[in-house]
Formats: sequence, C-alpha cells, structure tokens
Amino acid sequence: MNISILAAALIIGIGAAVPPASLSSAAASGPAGSAVRQDPDVIERAKRVVSHLRAGEFEQATATWDSTMAVQLPAAKLADAWKQLTAQVGAFSAAGTPTVVEQGAIRVVLVPLTFEHAELVAQIAYNSENKVTGLFFVPQA
Repeated sequence: MNISILAAALIIGIGAAVPPASLSSAAASGPAGSAVRQDPDVIERAKRVVSHLRAGEFEQATATWDSTMAVQLPAAKLADAWKQLTAQVGAFSAAGTPTVVEQGAIRVVLVPLTFEHAELVAQIAYNSENKVTGLFFVPQA
C-alpha cells in the first residue's frame, strides 16, 4: 500500500495548532520551539481516548473535545472515521508508549498504534484547559 496515499487518507481530525507532519520529527529531534517530555496527566487522558476508540465508545471519547472539535468531529462522525480507518488498516491490536511534545501552549500526545496492516501514530492535541483540540492518525515514521 502506498504510504503517502495512506497518510493522506488517515488524517481524520481537526487541525491542531501544529501540523501533524511536523510532530513526528518533533518526537525524534525536538525542533526549536518544541519540547519533548513526559506528562503523566495528559498521557493518561490520551490513553483513555484511545481506549474509548478501541471499545467503540465514541461519546466517551469525545467528552473532552474543545468546542471546535465538538462541532467538527462529534461522536457520530468520529465513529464513521474510526470505521473507515480500521477498514483501511485492519483491526486495532495494541498501543505503544506515549510521549508528549509541547508546541507553545499545546501539548500533543503521540501514541504509537499497531493495527493488523499498519503502524500508526495517534496525535492527540490538548489545550491549556486539557481539552482535545486536534486528533490525527498518521503513519509511523
């Protein structure tokens, strides 16, 4: 499967403050203006989002969306997007160890995900009020 076509098809979220492509390099290198660190609270929040997605609990997954995300990606739309994603990459099987990348006031949790046919990274962006402000699924670099 062509990875660039897959990448374009898998970005299902609403724009976080940082474009998703720049985050995979941020996790590895920590470019100017970003910091990579562990943040147990936001990591646990992101793990719960992933757990809700896995269980098909889309109302619970969207409970912490900010107002823009709530309008642009409500539970029903998230359910459709998850269904399309798993139709492309197969069943979800495991989540890896998350890391947090800070870009100004936005904290982005990078969660490695293993599916039947692909390795992806969930990028879940949180604002200063711990509300989800972006959600992307991109191929692992």
